[in-house]
Amino acid sequence: MNPTKKIILALTALAAASAILAQQTDTNQTATTDQSTVTTNQTTPPPPAAPSGGLLGKRYVDLNFGVQDIRHVSKDAYSAGLSGNFPVAPGVDLGAGYSHSWLNSTATTPRVDTDVVQGTVTLFPPNNTFGNSAKPFVAGGIGYQWDNATLSGTPHSFSFTSDDDYALWGLAAGVEIPFGAFSLTPAISYNDDFRNSRKSVQAYNYGAEANYWVTDEFAVYAGASYQDVRHSSFDSWNYDAGVRLKF
Repeated sequence: MNPTKKIILALTALAAASAILAQQTDTNQTATTDQSTVTTNQTTPPPPAAPSGGLLGKRYVDLNFGVQDIRHVSKDAYSAGLSGNFPVAPGVDLGAGYSHSWLNSTATTPRVDTDVVQGTVTLFPPNNTFGNSAKPFVAGGIGYQWDNATLSGTPHSFSFTSDDDYALWGLAAGVEIPFGAFSLTPAISYNDDFRNSRKSVQAYNYGAEANYWVTDEFAVYAGASYQDVRHSSFDSWNYDAGVRLKF
């Protein structure tokens, strides 16, 4: 075999060996890279998402307790309630609730117990409106109330009981302002019933509520409002607090 053929055969063999070695190296690097990626994904999970603030558009139940300071009457008025919020469409929430309130009696004032059931619908823009996460809303509600008043312990041992029940309605407007897991909601509302205007309880409420999502499913809140009652001097300050559970 002449030298030229030997050189050609040697170069061909070297080229073939180099190609095989390069292919094996690429395969090993790819396998190593894939394994590193899998290992990295397995050992470094993404951080959990922080709880989002606000209540609009969330499904939850609400347990609450309240204290009412009624001017000229008593500071010993209390309430407890259970309610729920149920989103049914983008920008539409339905609510339902029950509350029981009571006013402890004195020598001159009766013991009053009140039970209320009500339903509400809340409308709000499903997307951000002001270039941030603040959302205005309007709400309407309808319900039914039962009152029971008992006066006893008078100087002549006289006692009486009075029962009354009637339908209720109300309107509200406000804005929900979230700050991370925290939100502040100032609102104004008007509440009335369907009785004759002379007997009806027509009241404006001005207040705000602060809500904080401790986790993505558990929140605590507190609120305060001033109730301006028309046809009466029995205005009041109302304070409430409670917990919310998302489900």
